[in-house]
Amino acid sequence: MTYHNLARADAQGFSHLLVRGFDSKEKGALYQTLNISGTDTFLSAVQTAQSDHEIKLTLVSEPIQVQTEVYLTFEGQVELVCHGSGIEAFRGNSKIMDGFWTSAASIRTLFVSEIEDLTHLPASVISLNPNLRKNTIILLIEPTETQVQITFKSKNFHYTDRNLLHSTDPWRRYSKYVGLNYLFSPATTDIGSKYLIVGFSAVNQPGIFGYNYRSAAETTGANAIYILDDFGDQGAYYLTNNRSLHIFRTVQHLIHEMANDLQIPLSNVVLIGSSKGATAALIHGLGLGTCNVFIGAPQTKIGTFLSKAHPNILKYMSGNTTQDDIDFLNQYIYEQYKIVKSSPKVTIVVGQADHHYRGHVIPLKTHLENTNHNISIDVLPGTPHRELGKAYRTKLLKYLDKTIR
Repeated sequence: MTYHNLARADAQGFSHLLVRGFDSKEKGALYQTLNISGTDTFLSAVQTAQSDHEIKLTLVSEPIQVQTEVYLTFEGQVELVCHGSGIEAFRGNSKIMDGFWTSAASIRTLFVSEIEDLTHLPASVISLNPNLRKNTIILLIEPTETQVQITFKSKNFHYTDRNLLHSTDPWRRYSKYVGLNYLFSPATTDIGSKYLIVGFSAVNQPGIFGYNYRSAAETTGANAIYILDDFGDQGAYYLTNNRSLHIFRTVQHLIHEMANDLQIPLSNVVLIGSSKGATAALIHGLGLGTCNVFIGAPQTKIGTFLSKAHPNILKYMSGNTTQDDIDFLNQYIYEQYKIVKSSPKVTIVVGQADHHYRGHVIPLKTHLENTNHNISIDVLPGTPHRELGKAYRTKLLKYLDKTIR
């Protein structure tokens, strides 16, 4: 892989960087070029480190009061999968490169897959860069003095390939404030067509993003969507990056649009998940209001949990790992319960031996006492957190069979 710093600015006032040679020799004489462009204030100071199979670019911004855009345009015959904080590039069925970006600022990632469809882009982006091309990734960076580190690899990839491009499953891309990857499973029965199940995923190993409980949901014959939480390296609880709520708002828009398109009332929307997925389902249930939430062992004190188990996720979501960052996430669900006008019907399955029971579920139950909000708690004898998945799935099957009829 090689790196070139081109002329400082073009006719549109953009600086350009060029990265070449993503394809390894083992995969043949393939050749790929990536053109990186952005405002001169952002690309004027670039530090690089490179090897045969990796390039790290550190883009430095001066103090500015407006949003900054960086454009990553891929030339040649390549197909892209865009994630919340990175991309994968494929030629045919072979993955040839991926990229991953991090910053202390909030970054919104948008993807131009086809030049004919730019309706999801902010008008400011189109006006500033009227010559947008296919296979362009747009990074919208909040106004601040910051650095953005972008790492490209042609081996030892950031992301595990989940076959989003060539799968027989109907993977889709939704864009609003940020982009989302989701799988849509249409209803297979008449009664199922009146319901929508939304699946939220638990934490996986870094770079591995998937979904849970699909087999349980499909027994109902209902419509279902499974949204990837592919923000940062291990997810963002479908909620926030550096305290910006663009992720949350985009997920809310997707659920509302799917329900409206399918003519399904929110009272027939069911949100499911366990652990992180349970927390996300509860958060989005509070956002939707009159829906149904059936979850297993959520973290309601999100910041405290992440500070010990996943400080990387805490930093991605809250901006850092200080007590203030922990408190910001700890308070989120409790504050939402204070302001919602109508809360969802919530059932929580949790093991008595699970630390989530006393550390997260009981505090929420206590908080809701003497309010108009109620939650139902199904406490399982024993059942530590590591054994929750199987027990929750059994309970979920019974709940869905009872609900969707």
